Amino acid sequence: MTGLERIRCVVNLEEPDVVPFFEQGVSPTLLKSLFGERLKTYDCGDGQYEMYRDYVRYGREYVVRRMAEADVKLCERMKFDLLRVRTVPVWDEKPRQVNKYTFRVGENWSQYYIKYCPESGMFSRFETPEDRLGMKAVELIVESLEKPDPDRIEEMYDAYRIVYDEIGDTVALCGYGGIGIPVHPVWLKAVYIRPELVERYLDYQLMYSMEHVRISARLGASLILGGGDLADNHGPIYPPKIYRSFVLPRLRKLMEFCHSYGLRYIYRTDGNVWSLFDMWFKEAGVDGYGEIDAGAGMKLSEIKEKYPEVILWGNVNCGETLVSGNLEDVVREVTDNIYGAAPFCGYIFGSSNTLHMGVKPENVRVMIETYIHIRSYPLKRLVGV
Repeated sequence: MTGLERIRCVVNLEEPDVVPFFEQGVSPTLLKSLFGERLKTYDCGDGQYEMYRDYVRYGREYVVRRMAEADVKLCERMKFDLLRVRTVPVWDEKPRQVNKYTFRVGENWSQYYIKYCPESGMFSRFETPEDRLGMKAVELIVESLEKPDPDRIEEMYDAYRIVYDEIGDTVALCGYGGIGIPVHPVWLKAVYIRPELVERYLDYQLMYSMEHVRISARLGASLILGGGDLADNHGPIYPPKIYRSFVLPRLRKLMEFCHSYGLRYIYRTDGNVWSLFDMWFKEAGVDGYGEIDAGAGMKLSEIKEKYPEVILWGNVNCGETLVSGNLEDVVREVTDNIYGAAPFCGYIFGSSNTLHMGVKPENVRVMIETYIHIRSYPLKRLVGV
């Protein structure tokens, strides 16, 4: 089977020949250690830094071309069945490089800074409008929103089209469409004191997500990789009743829209989100769940047992096991994941988020070797997994 055929089996809850493999991001630094070549995937913190740097130095066309080339090679090296090709921003004013690791994005009230830390591999925002202006920023952001421009969004998929033309008949590609309340404190405050602003923001976000889904479907996407971070190890950052009131109605509409195009939707978020599952899977019609956070108590076998028809992706702990675990820990976790979820069908193997520059290359090698050794169907669930 090709990767595309395997993913089609997964979304239909059928058995492929082997469990498919997917990572939504792989660090260029890690790829250099694994294969001796630093591909410009523009993934993870170090890759994001390179994207901004190259955008400033060489322009958008260079970034599009190099990203597409790197993604095709990435599939060849990693043997992925599913690929996430990042959209490339279309800025009215390209970012300005303030110093070696810091960039300024936007103009006037909307500007913010992003900084790369080479020691940690983290890429973070600071001095955002919300940081500087508080609730006024929420007002300005909502007032500035306009209906989505299909041509502008289409342009964001320039690299996607190149990759699809190269390997789209053998590898499945992800589309996009996320929705959620920003987790900055001022937005959480707005939920209570300016709820009409949050409602308007989410309505616009729904329109933009629908346009992304429409374009993704036309360009040959096999599924939608959506969602949005909203939790930590203790649970959702805002109460489930807030999610029900603000997000759930729009999420339900987005699911109906995706399904009208024959596309399954994978909701991605870190953290402990058990309290949201019934809303997602029973009320909204969400098809799948990814970025499954093993460190937050999200265990694959337990999720599959309670929600057997939900498509699951990931769970090998990229925050602990792949960073500081020994090789036996990696083998055990890969084995538990595959035998805990794959026998039910609807499972895509991978890490709990990304293969970032902080993971040990030897742990990634053992992860892949173990996966290859036990990935073939038919698979039976092991007792106690």
